[in-house]
Amino acid sequence: MKLFSKISCLSNCFVISKALTCFVPKADKHSLYYNYCRPDSTPMLRLAHRGASAEYPENAWLAFLAAYENGADGYELDVQVTLDQYAIVLHDPTLRRTAVKGQEWMPWVPTEERRLENLNRILDTPTYLLSFEDTQKINVGTQHNHESPPLLSKVLVWAVERNFFGLHEIKVDDPKARELTLKAYEEAVVEAARLLNVSLDKIATMFNLISFDDTVLEDLQNRLPQVELNKFWVREFRYNPKDALDQASYVFDPGKDFARAKEIGAHFDVESWDDAQAIGWIRMMVGAGFRVGTWVRGEPKKDADWPATDGDRFARLMASLGCEFFTSNLPEDMKK
Repeated sequence: MKLFSKISCLSNCFVISKALTCFVPKADKHSLYYNYCRPDSTPMLRLAHRGASAEYPENAWLAFLAAYENGADGYELDVQVTLDQYAIVLHDPTLRRTAVKGQEWMPWVPTEERRLENLNRILDTPTYLLSFEDTQKINVGTQHNHESPPLLSKVLVWAVERNFFGLHEIKVDDPKARELTLKAYEEAVVEAARLLNVSLDKIATMFNLISFDDTVLEDLQNRLPQVELNKFWVREFRYNPKDALDQASYVFDPGKDFARAKEIGAHFDVESWDDAQAIGWIRMMVGAGFRVGTWVRGEPKKDADWPATDGDRFARLMASLGCEFFTSNLPEDMKK
């Protein structure tokens, strides 16, 4: 019994030791932060959802800069389009929600343009019906740091120069904007490669492409046949009728979705839950040879539907299942 006890103790120590060596500290200025290990000992990327959006305005330069300085491995952003075919970084189809209340106008806009009807027109019109110039008149930063919606090509150049990995969600909220959005995204990626003087192959290694719409992933790959895009199809594990963003068509169906993902060469970006069914499905995806990332709904400490209030614990769970990346709004999810 004593011998068995000693062997058991040594075994436990070995397991603990392996768990501790799972953390991969960064050697550069991000050394205060860490990644989590997956079963194959590769680190899981910690990505800032819409930038460091729990503390800074989402999808704004402030949020991306803070995410980089706080030690995230990368960022997530959303792509909308303007009437004159510019890809801009914005989540919603309109500017209304993210405009700074009471200071919607950028300060350089002439006084004669401060007409309420013109302001409401810009705030409530889908961006694909607005000129790029109109979108730049709106402040989506803070009351003390004014900024307009960034150009995707500029964010991509900035990120690639810093080896800062990206997750780009293509938003097609209106079928009428589909062709315009896909063309604008293609042109933004090509423009970023030109400005950086690098090949499309090189720049395509610096971001994953995600969408709820599998045909968007398929069409973008067809537009850029010279490179293999990292395509992740966003799926949910449950239908929540209280959430207007949830659609029944987004819910994961193993039989249909595995076949479709293989057909278009896509992998999966899934909504994070820690119940047995969700864990089983993630294991099924990884076991079938798919790459998997997870995304976080809202802010855990403020979201009643969130199953894990401890982001650190939850990230460890996702890493242990083999997930490649973990997307979070919360800076503390990325801190050691």
